[in-house]
Amino acid sequence: MIRKLWSTDLESLAALQKSLSARQRRFSQHVDRRWLETELQRADSLCFEREAEEICAFILWRNLGEEAEITYLATAAGSQGQGLQTQLWRQFLDINSVKSDIWLEVHEENREAQAVYERWGLWPVGRREGYYRDRGAPLTCYGLESSRITNSLVGTSGGRILTPHFIC
Repeated sequence: MIRKLWSTDLESLAALQKSLSARQRRFSQHVDRRWLETELQRADSLCFEREAEEICAFILWRNLGEEAEITYLATAAGSQGQGLQTQLWRQFLDINSVKSDIWLEVHEENREAQAVYERWGLWPVGRREGYYRDRGAPLTCYGLESSRITNSLVGTSGGRILTPHFIC
């Protein structure tokens, strides 16, 4: 079942975050219990919940006027590869279909996530150096313009280049 996240889901989200592999956690160094708690208060959200009230995947985003920024998404280790994020993505697009642009940031070395985002129709639009504590690889900004939103699950490409002016 897909539903909105509530503040009472904080412990489940923290547990899901801990279930991620060390490699996956490397790509989300900023995400800890306090960050999740703050983001639950500020962001819009969706989660995929199994019958036993187990949150298996979630997506957090902020509405920024005409744009939507996906701030974090994760899938529990045991639920990866089952298409749960794609189901959440479709619901997210239904909710945000009137947005002019949708964007997110991803660690440049997180090739698995980049491949998913590209299947969803997002494309690299910029980079942010020095974001991570280890001062390693930069973030890559991915974007999707509004005219592409309805086609985002069929692998569209091209279109206007998005450059979120305040991050990239």
